[in-house]
Amino acid sequence: MSESDLRVERLVPGDESLIKDAIAAYSFAEYRAYRMLGKGIAADIVYQRLLRTLQEHPPAGVYAARRNGRLVGLVGLGMFPWGEACFGLRMAQWGDLIVIPSSAGDTVSAALISAAGEICRQHGIAHVSCKVDSEAVQSVNALEARGFRLMSTMVTYVFNRRRHRLRMVKPYAQVRRFEARDLAEIIAMARGQFIHSRFSRDRIFSRDQIDSFYRTWIEDICADPHENVMYVAQRGERLTGFFLFKKDKLLSALSGLAVYGNGLSGVTVQGRGTYPSILVTAMQDERVELAEYETQIDNRQVLAVWQRLGLDLMRCRHVFHLWL
Repeated sequence: MSESDLRVERLVPGDESLIKDAIAAYSFAEYRAYRMLGKGIAADIVYQRLLRTLQEHPPAGVYAARRNGRLVGLVGLGMFPWGEACFGLRMAQWGDLIVIPSSAGDTVSAALISAAGEICRQHGIAHVSCKVDSEAVQSVNALEARGFRLMSTMVTYVFNRRRHRLRMVKPYAQVRRFEARDLAEIIAMARGQFIHSRFSRDRIFSRDQIDSFYRTWIEDICADPHENVMYVAQRGERLTGFFLFKKDKLLSALSGLAVYGNGLSGVTVQGRGTYPSILVTAMQDERVELAEYETQIDNRQVLAVWQRLGLDLMRCRHVFHLWL
């Protein structure tokens, strides 16, 4: 089969059953290894995410590939407003790239990627990012064949309060909850910290733009201190580290557990050695039942801490960028 045998069309409200059919055959659902979440959660979270995307205005939406009228794959295309605000250009993110097994997956991936790329070009989108499971080899090959560049490989570890017994770590600093007066100092501390992020590796973005992006991320988490979990490390009068992460309201509602993730952390040169203390304190927060921690696969120092604490490796994803 060739790409010309396929048709790619934007789904509309009323096509929800097609999305469910695709997810039922999806091999790389984001939470498939999270046994503690209960049966069906992996499919539910993908469905809810695509359902929101389905209802967005074009060019965002869910785009489905059909062969002879039969659904063989789909991709979610969402806009990236944070990126647009911080980097000054139109940006999009492709979500789940789903290919139905036994459907000549290489051509389906290629058709979806080509069609979504052309839609982005037509709407003046300059930059696209896409995360795919490291085991989704067909999708990885198709992305690279169509000009996407690998920017990072991200690994996710999980803390489960019911399973993990945290070890005591040496307190190199005083660790306390975030206070509003800490925000400016945290932002200053974060400036220039994320030199191994996917945006830093995409050389077109400037250091100021990257700092603006992470400042926006920090401000978003710190805007809700009652819901989100935020701690700082302090030596004397100066902050030497911070750990922030956000409640995942959708996953928490689906699972019945208080799930946290999408976090950021940083430590100053003077605060070396404080990361384990601030991390363990955040894990011990009574609000946290399940927590995701994600970093680059080459961030060996942080990974060593997670492994020493006995956290569970749950997924590995490649992050690709494309300039249009």
